[in-house]
Amino acid sequence: MKLEVKVASTRAGCLEAILTAAIENAPGLLTSLSQISGQLSTVIECGHKYLELRKSLGANGAPKQIEQKAGNVYITANDNSQVVINRNVYNLSASPVATAAAESMFDVVDDDAEIERLLISSDGAEGFSATREEFSQIQTAPACAVEYQRVDIVEKATLSVTKPVLEANSRRKWEFYWQGFKITATVEDEDFFEGMQRHDCAFGIGDCLVADLEVTKAINAVGVWQNKAFRVMKVHDVVNQGRTEQMNL
Repeated sequence: MKLEVKVASTRAGCLEAILTAAIENAPGLLTSLSQISGQLSTVIECGHKYLELRKSLGANGAPKQIEQKAGNVYITANDNSQVVINRNVYNLSASPVATAAAESMFDVVDDDAEIERLLISSDGAEGFSATREEFSQIQTAPACAVEYQRVDIVEKATLSVTKPVLEANSRRKWEFYWQGFKITATVEDEDFFEGMQRHDCAFGIGDCLVADLEVTKAINAVGVWQNKAFRVMKVHDVVNQGRTEQMNL
């Protein structure tokens, strides 16, 4: 894919830094260099959306609520404005590499009085735009996290089932073992429930779900991030454990 870049400065924070951050920190976008030509547009879009997120947070304030629904992340700022991003962009927002690159990039352009506007486009379509008045806000934008609370996504976590819920109910909690600890979590994958009702999959106690697990964490009294709540967002696979004898039920 043809990529044209006009470089106004060769100091730290050029477009290459943003692309590198997207490639390294957006899971699933790129798996090898041979795939870059086929997915570069997706990487660029992720970078555009990340910068748009920083612009929104810089103008409207730190998030007061972060919710995840149907694969998207809904971020409500202090002024009640809302931004909707996908999980790749949300994961990128938590990357120190991406944060440092964006801060450096806008430090450079804000320091050059001759730069009145920053425009990043792809295939002739405008993807991100910022004016000089917005440069400082974007550079110093608050983190995409609720104070004293954050939400992490563990992709394709292995969850050993100890207490399933065999009805399509996203409010009742299942019991799992994850990383050696017992947890309870709701399952919010409608496609998975529909597959169970069609008997596309069968599982028993001790079998595993390979799933994307949302983990809500909060700072506890001693200043340590502690897991507070869990949600299974997407089930990718069911792994049945081998049995040496038949059970008579």
